[in-house]
Amino acid sequence: DGAALVERIGKELTRLASDIESVPVPERPMVAWALAKHARYDEARAIMPICRRAEHPGMLVGRMPWLGLAEIELARAEGVPSAPALREMRDMMWQLQIARADTDAASADLIGGIVFTRSLNKLPTWQVARPLAFIGPMLAEPSLTEADELPSEMVQMFEALRFLRQLSAGDHEGHMYAAGGDWRWGVRPTPWEQSMPIDASAMALICVCQTIYGLERLEAR
Repeated sequence: DGAALVERIGKELTRLASDIESVPVPERPMVAWALAKHARYDEARAIMPICRRAEHPGMLVGRMPWLGLAEIELARAEGVPSAPALREMRDMMWQLQIARADTDAASADLIGGIVFTRSLNKLPTWQVARPLAFIGPMLAEPSLTEADELPSEMVQMFEALRFLRQLSAGDHEGHMYAAGGDWRWGVRPTPWEQSMPIDASAMALICVCQTIYGLERLEAR
């Protein structure tokens, strides 16, 4: 039943938190976020230094959105402790974003995509959904986005969401899939590839939900 499941999750979180160094680096922030969501704030804060550890803000991209969401869950009145690094990560994202001026008619599908320089693929892919899932919540956190930054940050965010929408299969892509409609709104890895990895669709859904959540918080603020 539900109570038994919550108990099992709690025990597993305790095990993971007690040996956080053995958890793969990209997954460590997920443990901290889960602890915070279960109101186990002291345990989450205890492992956050290990979750934040990075040689360069660019390395934080692979830990999104969980690291950022954990930071917000644990934020106190003084704001997010790692705000400078998270802001620098966001600035780096926009520097790597493909602008409309960088494209022509043949490459317009790439507008808003982000090419991560550490990637072997020099074209944008669905991986943009990972850090993008944290951008909406960033807008609603005053220590991460000041009021006068909102217009420009929202423009960049919506351009990236436009690229993610480009990867979602709609009516124009339907002829490439089997009849039945199960493919509808599945997320492709790139604009030129028609497979639909579960990871891509799942992270895109998380990204959309977190964007809506962030905008609702921003409106309420």
